[in-house]
Amino acid sequence: MKNKRFLLESLKRTLGVSAWIFIVCTAIRDLSRGGETIFEHYDFSKMALGVLAIGLGYGLPAMVYQSRKLSYYMKMWIHMGIGGLVTLATGFFVGWFPRGDALRIILWFAATQIVGWGLWAFSYFRNRKQAQEMNAKIQEMNR
Repeated sequence: MKNKRFLLESLKRTLGVSAWIFIVCTAIRDLSRGGETIFEHYDFSKMALGVLAIGLGYGLPAMVYQSRKLSYYMKMWIHMGIGGLVTLATGFFVGWFPRGDALRIILWFAATQIVGWGLWAFSYFRNRKQAQEMNAKIQEMNR
């Protein structure tokens, strides 16, 4: 039950963040093109499925944090490694990464990883602060 709740919370969070980033980036793209963004050949549908894939690609592997057998750093690398690979594959499939120009592909992928690791760091430090506050309250109660 605990693992199922953790999984559902993780998926809710990652799918929500993924959708939010997609909406903001699509709005910025539309504004930068003077309102002339056009989706053809199922572009929007592919992108929407890509958003779901990336949300799942980061949300499902987060279950590794429930393991007591792995070190925290191993859990982090598994989680973020799978999410990064899903992002790379999805980016090519959907057309977010340019084709043919290796430098631009590397830059686009690096940008997605900076965002992913930034979100991970935000979540990590927020959770760490919350745990410290909870421990302080427990210690205060035990005095």
